[in-house]
Amino acid sequence: IIKCPYYYFTSAITDEFCDLIVAAGKEKTQENAIINTSGEEDKDYRRGKVAWLKDAWIESMLGAYVERANKEANWNFILNDKELIQFTTYDKQDFYDYHRDCDQVQPKYRKLSVTVQLSDPETYWGGDLFIRHFWGEKNLPINEELRNRGTVIVFPSLLLHSVTRVIKG
Repeated sequence: IIKCPYYYFTSAITDEFCDLIVAAGKEKTQENAIINTSGEEDKDYRRGKVAWLKDAWIESMLGAYVERANKEANWNFILNDKELIQFTTYDKQDFYDYHRDCDQVQPKYRKLSVTVQLSDPETYWGGDLFIRHFWGEKNLPINEELRNRGTVIVFPSLLLHSVTRVIKG
């Protein structure tokens, strides 16, 4: 994790598949995003809309990228379960402050997280993903390629990460 804190596949998903994923997410009921630890809304910590995708073709496609990143980054986590896919929409002024995607106190906990860039980066300003290094003190350098539409980013769920406030788009 220290040597390779995140792994990505730039523009791996075609525009057509991005459009299909967006359509699948938009047809589901969108709810205000909540904080997992409390199960409540906290608009000072997170703003956005979420829906849950159960589409097997999306799960299969993203699962293949997660497995490949796990192997190529030499994380070698034992992955024996998966969660529903969270489809998140960030509009103007939406964001998600620094957080981890796992709770190691649980009997089962998330080991790897995956993010897919579904929007054209020319259509919005802000909304950038930042990941902090293992000790959580400073942001890792983020390659500009991560903003490319169709890019798949995989990282260990215990790393602090955030999505900056969307300014426009």
